[in-house]
Amino acid sequence: MSSESRLASCAELFQQQEFEAALTLVDQSLELYPHHGGLWELKGLIHRVNRDFEPSLNALLKARHSVDLQPIALQSLRDCYAVRGQFQQSRQAYLLGFDHPSCSTLQLVSIATGLSYIGEWGLCCFVCDEWTTEAPESADAWTMLACSKIHRDDALEEIQEVVKQACACSVQPQSIKVNVALLLYQVRNSEDAYVFLDDLTRHDIISAADCCYCECLIQSLIEIFQTNADDLRCEWCRQILQDGFAE
Repeated sequence: MSSESRLASCAELFQQQEFEAALTLVDQSLELYPHHGGLWELKGLIHRVNRDFEPSLNALLKARHSVDLQPIALQSLRDCYAVRGQFQQSRQAYLLGFDHPSCSTLQLVSIATGLSYIGEWGLCCFVCDEWTTEAPESADAWTMLACSKIHRDDALEEIQEVVKQACACSVQPQSIKVNVALLLYQVRNSEDAYVFLDDLTRHDIISAADCCYCECLIQSLIEIFQTNADDLRCEWCRQILQDGFAE
């Protein structure tokens, strides 16, 4: 059996989620073809699925010597580096994935999420810009872009424009506003946060809180409203806490 035939057989087992059998066949094949990049790449993917990050990283690094890693393998490489706390290497792998000619919208989501995890907010904004271009009707894309801009300390006016786009794409626009406001409160100040809350109704507050039944969310809103002298909404929040989120 040729190396390519062996690789095809291993890949078929992998796609069928027969990971143990796939790994056994990969290891046997590597004994015959120890420099075959595709086999090493697949070995790395199997170990990643099994959450064996060290052998996954070793296999993927060996694969890179002879093949250009596919986006799914680059994602695994990023995960391995991130687990090890090697964020600079993880950052480089994210960029490789973004530049890959077959990078899909779904992979843009993964790259943006990963960059946010390692705190690369500038790059995350860049990737989210591409994501909103590829999927302009995605509320998640616009919301992620807004959050990245908050962390990057962009102008409030820019963030408002992005949030406006996110709300236009969402069936729950007020929940987006609440989440953005809470992030602004955490990262910046209550005055910036209040910009997104000054038209909130009592029902909007209940709906946002009901998503996670989180008293901490209501307490944070109370603090924002108190700072901005919004006594009416402050009282709504207190009543919601007292009534147990009842309408």
